[in-house]
This record gives sequence, structure tokens and C-alpha cells, in this order.
Amino acid sequence: LSLSAAGPEMELAAPGEAIYSTTANGGYDFRTGTSQAAPHVTGVAALVLSSGFDQDLNGDGIVDHRDVRLQLRQTALDLGDPGLDTVYGYGLVDAAAADPLNPVSHLVLTRRKGPPKASAETATLTDRVFEITIVNVNLAKIDVRVFEDGVPLKELSTSYLFCPTKPPQVTFQMDATGTTYEVHFLPRGRLGGAADIYIEGI
Repeated sequence: LSLSAAGPEMELAAPGEAIYSTTANGGYDFRTGTSQAAPHVTGVAALVLSSGFDQDLNGDGIVDHRDVRLQLRQTALDLGDPGLDTVYGYGLVDAAAADPLNPVSHLVLTRRKGPPKASAETATLTDRVFEITIVNVNLAKIDVRVFEDGVPLKELSTSYLFCPTKPPQVTFQMDATGTTYEVHFLPRGRLGGAADIYIEGI
């Protein structure tokens, strides 16, 4: 960490140690530091843009660099403390997950201190059908709350109860064709309980 940026401004992490790179005199050598990590993030952003990315993730009616930034955040591999932290930010940038031509998102839901909504993870579903798979580790229940333009949709919202007599995995579909849904996943149970959530456009 001595050669890496850290603090509340941290947003994404990327490989930056012993990277084979160009040198000032036209040669190649192994380099370490933020200067090596930053191009990885830039490259993934370029990959997303070149794919014809057209998802209005923030719901402002415009597809631009802000949506690409959200795509990188939402698809990053969470490292360190659960959620946003000062060392890894939102996590390790993940080119495969960020690629909209391979639209699979992975959220790690972890029950932390405070009310369940403080531990919630959110996904934005736009203009297609999505398959959502919840793989529970040791949570008691997960609430799935769906919003459209900030209005709760009770008919699409539900809760999944987990116990020894119920399977630890559930899969369901959500049709966001022609609209944008904001889906909140709220963990319930003991502190430290967790679940993996996979969201795939189909």
C-alpha cells in the first residue's frame, strides 16, 4: 500500500504491482504503483464504451461517462471491508463483469451494524429481462424492494426466508423492458451474515 493511493477518495482498485510496462528510454521493465493500475481502469472504461454501451444507469435520460463510471463500480469485485472502503474503494475493476455484452453483475450482500437498509446493495435494471440468483451463505432473510422512478412497486417486491428446511439458493426473473427498475436487496439476520447475488441480462 505504500505506493498506492488510499483514503475516502478511493473508488476502484486495479493490478499495479510488478506490471511489465514501457520505460522512459523506450524499453520495457517491471513497474509498481498507481501509474500502472490506472491504465487498467481506463482500459476497462474504454472496453465498455467501445461495446456500444447504452444503459442509463443513473436514470437521468442520458447515457454518458457517468453511467460508465457506475458500470465499473457496480461490477467491481468487492475486496477488504464489505462495500465501499478507503483501501479498495468499490473493489477490483472487473473487465469481464463490466462488459455489457456479457451482462453479469455480482453483488456481495453483508449484514453490518445499523438498520438493514444501511447494509443494502442496489442494482439498476434497464430495458431488458434479467435473471437474478441469490446464493445465501448465512442470512436469515433477504428483502427485495423494487422501485420505478422512486415509487415502490409492491407487486414486484418480495422477501426470501432462509432456514435449514429451505434451499440456500433462489432464482427469479424481472422484466424491465421499456423501463428502469432500482432494486434494493436488504439483508436480515445476524451481523456478518452474507449472500451472493448474481444478475444477468437475458
